[in-house]
Amino acid sequence: MLKYAPLGMTVGVLAGSIGDEASAPSSPEVLLILLALFTFSFVIGLISPMAGIGGGVLFTPILLAFTSINVDLVRGTGIALATANSFTASGTFVRAGVVNLRLGLLAALIAATCAIVGVFLRPPGGPLLNSLLGLIMLSVVLTYNIMKGGVEYPRAVNSDFLAERLQLNASYYDRALNEHVSYAVERTVFGFLLFGGMGFISGAFGVGAGWGAVPIINLLMRVPLRPSITTSQLIVSISGLTAMWIYVLQGAVVPLMAIPSLMGGMLGVLIGSRIAVRAGARYIRYTVIAIMSFTSLRLLLSGLGIWR
Repeated sequence: MLKYAPLGMTVGVLAGSIGDEASAPSSPEVLLILLALFTFSFVIGLISPMAGIGGGVLFTPILLAFTSINVDLVRGTGIALATANSFTASGTFVRAGVVNLRLGLLAALIAATCAIVGVFLRPPGGPLLNSLLGLIMLSVVLTYNIMKGGVEYPRAVNSDFLAERLQLNASYYDRALNEHVSYAVERTVFGFLLFGGMGFISGAFGVGAGWGAVPIINLLMRVPLRPSITTSQLIVSISGLTAMWIYVLQGAVVPLMAIPSLMGGMLGVLIGSRIAVRAGARYIRYTVIAIMSFTSLRLLLSGLGIWR
């Protein structure tokens, strides 16, 4: 039995296919809602490859903060959007040769395992969820502020023993410098532990894992900024997929909400990922920081009962 099947039926009323036709929104209203979801997801998809996120960290908190949509529908669609966006972007990045495949696959395996645990232990909706999600987003904002002086091209980095044994050290061709850049990975054990915690939060809150992957890879493990951003997309796509299917099996991913969101997000990613390969990623972070700051404030005030 699908745990959230009634939620799918509730959303189905929007299309006028179930329930009282008099209470259902008109066709223009339904089309307006679908267009809004498509446009909102397109914008998220456009900026997410350049910021190194899957998009769930923007989609889920914003909808929870400013709409009354059921929390599990938002979480399920958010993790699906993050997964689809990252799958779309990671293909472009892998072909460009800027993804650290060994590091990404190992980190994704750890994050995916912990994401499954997070889905089953996720908190219920309400003030507590809003407050916790607001605090998480504030921590992300602080991390991104720290990263404004991030390690774009690290120097004098010594690889640790585990990174050498796992052959995580790599190189990539930087189009901005027009040369190959070699780098070493350090603090591998600590980084993998943090990937586990990041995966748990991803599954529990439906925000994807890109919000934590870039700081861990870049600031902690000392990988250059460009491969940090591109490798994070691979991690989000794999870890998010495991959590997404649990939401799907529980009926928390409904087509009427998911299809326009995924279509808009993937179209935006197709454009944004090609820009990200050539352009710098610094300026887009300011936009992401501003959006997340306002949304985290809204969630915290809502959780405290100040702004409803």
